[in-house]
Parts: sequence; structure tokens; C-alpha cells
Amino acid sequence: LSSHHHPPPTTTAGIVTDRIGGRNGMIVAIAGAAVCNLGLGWLFSTPSVPHESRFPLFAGLYSANIFFQGFGTSAVVKINAAWYAPVER
Repeated sequence: LSSHHHPPPTTTAGIVTDRIGGRNGMIVAIAGAAVCNLGLGWLFSTPSVPHESRFPLFAGLYSANIFFQGFGTSAVVKINAAWYAPVER
């Protein structure tokens, strides 16, 4: 096992969303997930991509998609927190 500790993607996304705000975090989430999904669609609709290159590209795009969806989760929590008084949270 490695001695290096890396925070999970949702923790990183939460920290960044706290700094840039819920609205900007949602923009990052939507744009990033859209690019990843377009890339996945292109990957599976293009016969010119060599078969041995498909899995690494798929894994990278899928992982990035999950990362950007983490931004959406933390942004929604940040946005919805304003709807409730501090004593209700």
C-alpha cells in the first residue's frame, strides 16, 4: 500500500465548491459531465478508434465524469443550504 493519501474526488470537489460557490460549482459540474459524455458517445460511435485504445479512453472519461458529478453533488448541497435556517440544518 502506498503511504500517500489522496482525498476522494467528492472531498476535493466539495473544497473547490466551497471556494467558488454553489452556482459556479454547478456550472463546472454540468460542463465537465457534458464534455465527458460527449467524449464517451464519440468513443463508441467512431470506428476509427483502435480497439486496444478504447478501454483506457473509456476508463479515463468515465472517471472524469464521476469526478464532475461530484461537483454537482456538493454544489446542490451548498445551494440548498440557503433554503433552510441554520437551526433547521
